[in-house]
Amino acid sequence: MRAGLIAYIAGLTLASLTPRPEVSAGVVLAAIAVSMCWAARRSGGFRRKTILLAAAALLGFAWHLLWAGLRLDAQLAPELEGRDMIVGGIVRGLPRRFDEIQQFTFEIRQSEAGFENRRVLLNHYGEEEILAGKAYRFEVRMNRPRGLANPGVFDYEAWLFQRGIAARGYVRGQVEAAPELGTAWLDSLRASIKSEILRLARDPATAGIIVALALGDDSGLTDEQWELFRQTGTNHLFVISGLHIGLICLLAYALTLFTVKRFPALMLLAPAQKIALLPALTAACAYGSISGFGLPAQRALVMAAVFMLASLFNIKQPASLRFLLAMAVVLTLNPLSFLGMGFWLSFLAVAALLLVQRPDPRPTGPTTWLMASLRPQLAVAAGLLVPLLFWMGEVSLLGPLVNIPAIPLVGFCVVPLCLLAACSIPFSETLAETLLQPATWLLQLLLWSLENAVALGSDIAILDRDTPAALTLTLLAAGSLLALMPKGFPGRQLTPLLMLPLLFTPAKATREDLLRLHILDVGQGLAIIVQTRRHTLLYDTGASFSPNASMGDRVVLPVLKKMNTLKLDAVILSHSDDDHSGGFPAIAKTLPINRLYSSFKVPQATGPTYTCRNYINWHWDNVNFRFLHPNTPQETDNDNSCVLQIQAGNFTAILPGDIESTVERNLAATLREQLQSNLLIAAHHGSNTSSSWPFLKMVNPEYVVFAAGYRNSFGHPAMRVLERSAAFTSNLLNTSTEGMISFILTDPESNPQVTSFRKDHPRYWREGSAQFESPSGE
Repeated sequence: MRAGLIAYIAGLTLASLTPRPEVSAGVVLAAIAVSMCWAARRSGGFRRKTILLAAAALLGFAWHLLWAGLRLDAQLAPELEGRDMIVGGIVRGLPRRFDEIQQFTFEIRQSEAGFENRRVLLNHYGEEEILAGKAYRFEVRMNRPRGLANPGVFDYEAWLFQRGIAARGYVRGQVEAAPELGTAWLDSLRASIKSEILRLARDPATAGIIVALALGDDSGLTDEQWELFRQTGTNHLFVISGLHIGLICLLAYALTLFTVKRFPALMLLAPAQKIALLPALTAACAYGSISGFGLPAQRALVMAAVFMLASLFNIKQPASLRFLLAMAVVLTLNPLSFLGMGFWLSFLAVAALLLVQRPDPRPTGPTTWLMASLRPQLAVAAGLLVPLLFWMGEVSLLGPLVNIPAIPLVGFCVVPLCLLAACSIPFSETLAETLLQPATWLLQLLLWSLENAVALGSDIAILDRDTPAALTLTLLAAGSLLALMPKGFPGRQLTPLLMLPLLFTPAKATREDLLRLHILDVGQGLAIIVQTRRHTLLYDTGASFSPNASMGDRVVLPVLKKMNTLKLDAVILSHSDDDHSGGFPAIAKTLPINRLYSSFKVPQATGPTYTCRNYINWHWDNVNFRFLHPNTPQETDNDNSCVLQIQAGNFTAILPGDIESTVERNLAATLREQLQSNLLIAAHHGSNTSSSWPFLKMVNPEYVVFAAGYRNSFGHPAMRVLERSAAFTSNLLNTSTEGMISFILTDPESNPQVTSFRKDHPRYWREGSAQFESPSGE
């Protein structure tokens, strides 16, 4: 049975590598798998087991193809992209607000274009408040689900695909109520409870946490709170996860057991332990429903249901079998859930707890109680060490100690108070406010304790390491596994030796390539990472979305972390436009910067700042850097852009920022053949105001890269610019279709190796590399 589940899980996960899942292929493979099972009846022994294992793997593969094929077929057709259409439907979930933007999931029930029975993600820029659970009719303009494609960055397209989002877009014109389309009463109830909690809670600092714990909506948590939770390893306490579902189950089980034992007649019907299982499972389902049944809640409910139903029906199977069955069910419901870090953290934490289960006597004294409390925390810490280092590059050392009091405080005190308050809001505001008050006090106490824990242990709060090599991860995984084994297990004494790599930070290896130039996919904006053998330069930082979110922390920093870059030798902010400099505050706050060049005064600068001028040049590791412009201040911000030329061996690149045709013509007239370059980053994202013929003629590029957003509203790159560029080269690349584009030069005499993230990392849920067209048709 366990081998069959492992084969089924393997088939489910391997199907993610298929280029384009088809429903018909899934049906055919499923039929073959059933036929193999039927044929296995006539075989025996090893052959029969082999056929059944192959059938289980094939069945998992077939189900993934069927599930994915149906979702791909439901996505917005390419011919409907950018078209205005009238749709009617219901708002699902809780809308989220980002400054002036409301974002919400919309279930379309009527559409003039035949695009019904789909869920889409919409933005609304108007003043009307979009209410959860209500029906509306409005005009929308949508595109296919699309995200940014860079290494080390959150896979937004996979996230959309798992949630069944068929398109993204925005509302145009007036919002019209459509009550005849129905309502989603649970979503409306959750929205009203949220607004009442925010109104009744007296402390704004903890009100967002209460909403997160009661309703699964973490939009009210601040960046400072997330950072505090990260340092103390308590992130899992403040978003609904398997821990909360498990604690609610345990609390409901204990209360029911206590009640049943007070009425012995009930135990004549069934053992008290079995009677208590049904209310526990019911409580978990109720908590999951009020939290919106997000993917973490679904995963936790499946795990709880598998383990509890097995006990309820006297299914005497080992815990490992229940564990694999829970994983198989979770992957059946969402075959791509294994892509998320939360999936592995949840199951590995449970696996670690199962491994350290011991038939020890009940704790009697403070010492034995402390050890009994510390053991599961240390087990989870050991089990999650390798995945946290792999995904995050860091582990909280305070986590095991801080979680000992924090888990019962949140799970057995705060969460029940929050849920009771939420349930009492429709009946009595006074009771709800009374219940929220102690929850607020407890959360204030917890936040104060976490802040003091970080202050006392600030030097050891986080074990931060570069992404370890495969060998290091293997050694740490072996050490973690041995640490979870019982005393006397062969080789357990090797655990400290296998953990030694944690104590050492390996010397920074010199990059072998002469030059690496990466044009990041930051949507409608620009960010370029330039690496020599020992130095790293960042040219522009992408845009900002709000005071607390930008392409700097969403894209640039994760990519730099993936590249194991802990400092920047230089940052160049070409000019003050937000799509070029908006991400700088997040980067300056996180990484040390040796030198900053810009064409304007940067208020967030933390070190020496230099104005870029055409007489400045420097050399790093046999690579020459030179500013070509400006020589004097210009009239417009665009024309003030710092124009950088990079020369390594026979390869030259020009990064012109947003200069327009007047500056381009002046450069062409004064520098002439000095402009000749292999690579040109198209000025101003390919706008009609730039990429003039004289400039292109002098540069004569082999490659032109356009850094532009997918189907952006500016129409970049313009068709006339594409036509002019095509007169000099056929190698026209766009970050919106290619993802991050990299030029790698191994030595001075070699030709650059050109790669794109979408082409090198194809995934069926991710739009692949394609020849782009100007969306405006200009």
